[in-house]
Amino acid sequence: MESGSAGSFAGQSVSDTTFQSPALATKNQGADAFEMKCLLDEATATALEKQLASQLQIDQFCARSDSGQYQIITLATDTSDYSVFKRSPGFGQRKFRVRRYGSESWGYLERKTRRGNRVRKIRSKIDLSELVKLQEPALEESDSWEGDWFRMAVRQRMLQPVCLMSYERRAWFGNSENGPVRLTFDRNLLAGLTSGWSTDASGLVLPVTDRSVICEFKFSGAMPVLFKSAIQQFGLNPGGFSKYRHCLSRLTGMSLPASTEPTAPGDPASPGSSIDA
Repeated sequence: MESGSAGSFAGQSVSDTTFQSPALATKNQGADAFEMKCLLDEATATALEKQLASQLQIDQFCARSDSGQYQIITLATDTSDYSVFKRSPGFGQRKFRVRRYGSESWGYLERKTRRGNRVRKIRSKIDLSELVKLQEPALEESDSWEGDWFRMAVRQRMLQPVCLMSYERRAWFGNSENGPVRLTFDRNLLAGLTSGWSTDASGLVLPVTDRSVICEFKFSGAMPVLFKSAIQQFGLNPGGFSKYRHCLSRLTGMSLPASTEPTAPGDPASPGSSIDA
């Protein structure tokens, strides 16, 4: 994503400060963050975005893109016997991954923790040339690297690169009566198997979601009226949707595991049944 001055898109003003996902901001806010997803056809996604756009602000990187969206590349890790994919004991709630935005030379080492619809993320920004350090021994505390916590975690859990994914995101953000909110629409999900610490997605060709749009509602505390009203109006059934598990299932032929994660106490109620988390 290129840097530059603030701009505008679809009549929305854009700040130079990127709005963080509520799941990244929770340690500062003290409130729980939630993420709920659903698969939509293109017509429904377009109508939903049109209705909510007037009450939200376009993400600055969408505003600066000619296409109105930006690319996300995710390198997912797992054990040799796919303990994360299978939700084996001790592996069902956390994912460790590398995330890159478009053609940027930097990215993030990220840990995502999910309990029901509650989500928390921590991450460290690195230059992508430093990914080779994930193959090196952990450094001494006196000579630490920003990503050393991630390196130690993947080694302790015996995680390795397994799947590389790429998709195009269109994102909106704003504030509700309960705190910050974010609305995203992900399209053109592609995937491929991998075994190296690389985020080069140029060879990905396998489509995963058959032209469906992955819509995600992100918020802190109780579900805001803004989202609740739209979900009811469009008859949506938001829950969870793991891009990694769906991609790996498509790539390997393995069946999607049954969800073993109950909705956490206090999770916002969602109409209807949820999708795989």
